[in-house]
Amino acid sequence: MKNNKTNLKKDFNLPELNLSKTFGIGIVNRAMTVTILIIIGAFLVAAILINFIKINITTEATGVLEPLKVKIIHAPTTGILNEVLVNSGDSVKTNQLLMSMDSSALFETLKNIESKISSIKLNIERTKINLDISKRENKIQLQILNSNLLNAFTAFREQVVTFYSGHDPDSLFRNYKVGTHIGMDRAVAQIRIVQARIENERLNFDKLKAKELDLIEYKNNLNLLEDQKKDLLNKIKQLKIFSPTTGVVLTNGLENLKGTLVNKGALLCEISEPVNWEVTLFLSERDIHKVNIGDSVKLEFTALKNEDDFKLYKGIIIKIAADKIANSFRYQQFTGMYRLTAKILTENSLEKDLRSLKRGFSVKANIFRKSGTIWDIIAEKISGLIN
Repeated sequence: MKNNKTNLKKDFNLPELNLSKTFGIGIVNRAMTVTILIIIGAFLVAAILINFIKINITTEATGVLEPLKVKIIHAPTTGILNEVLVNSGDSVKTNQLLMSMDSSALFETLKNIESKISSIKLNIERTKINLDISKRENKIQLQILNSNLLNAFTAFREQVVTFYSGHDPDSLFRNYKVGTHIGMDRAVAQIRIVQARIENERLNFDKLKAKELDLIEYKNNLNLLEDQKKDLLNKIKQLKIFSPTTGVVLTNGLENLKGTLVNKGALLCEISEPVNWEVTLFLSERDIHKVNIGDSVKLEFTALKNEDDFKLYKGIIIKIAADKIANSFRYQQFTGMYRLTAKILTENSLEKDLRSLKRGFSVKANIFRKSGTIWDIIAEKISGLIN
């Protein structure tokens, strides 16, 4: 019985294999060795790449495109906009007419002022002529009266010789008592009449001086009206609103302004230079310390991404805000972040490409801060996650 069990065990034992002589097992061993060597080699290559190969370290940011220089046009006065000749996106030239305001009331006032000016000028000319005539008449009248006075004194002297021979005529005239002699009374009366007429003409000459003062007043009023006319013409000129520069109209909805009442100083229009742009970027408190003025940046405009000639634009950081954005209506969605300004470099960009840019384009930016190894980038990312 025991022998039968022993024989049965021997029948069910597996045969011993010579692994060194088995073909399949050798292939597996060699494959595992190669795989291990490849993994070790990959780790060594990765270690070399991570620690020795340098690449650019960047910081990502988002932002909006804005013109570098903007000319803002305000309403010169309160009034109605009669004409709006441009729309958003239009190219304009310096001194091109953009809009005009209602000037009918000013023209009516100008008409009244010009009428007053004409009337005053006419009065000035009339007064000058009358003064000249009156002065000449006064001069002639005085000459006549002086001759009459001479005749009257001659007649008085004749009476003195006849009735008061040997007396001084002038002394006698000064001291003569009326009623002494009829002939002498008549001669003295004639002298006094002529003297009174001469005095009256002198009074008339003084009245002419008063008219000269009226002439001065006319001229002063004329100067005031001329100044008012000049100011009014300037206001009328201001009602025609011209472009102060060559550029592109930025303001939307200008066509809706026609016929509306605008207040003095109200914003009417913004015009930018077509090839000078800057990008306003926004970074969190975690990343702002990594960026410096002078860092280069590559800019991607989302609106142009589907264009056939899509390209990245080069720029440079020119300004970094010292404080976080707070209470800003314009950048309300970026409250709590820091604002950076990047200038687009135009030397390698065609003007037609720059003209395709529009204010408000969304921007994705990669800011090139420095060169470093892959390990530096990994370490920075880990530090950022921890913080």
